[in-house]
Amino acid sequence: MNWVDELKIALLENNTQKAFKLVEECPLLKEGCSDLPTLETAKALISTTIERLQEEQQTLGVQMRQLKVAQRFLEISTD
Repeated sequence: MNWVDELKIALLENNTQKAFKLVEECPLLKEGCSDLPTLETAKALISTTIERLQEEQQTLGVQMRQLKVAQRFLEISTD
């Protein structure tokens, strides 16, 4: 299975960890790929990966803020 297919599968499975790892290890840069359709597909997949990682980051930020609020509440209520 080639890199593009692996990245597609990772995104379909919503496996952002695997997708991120695949993007980091993109072989197209090392191999000097000159196939324009492949490069365009890779660009779109990488963009999708970045979007999903940013969404995850925002979700984690919200969860962390909620935990901090809960922690403050517990600290206040135990005083």
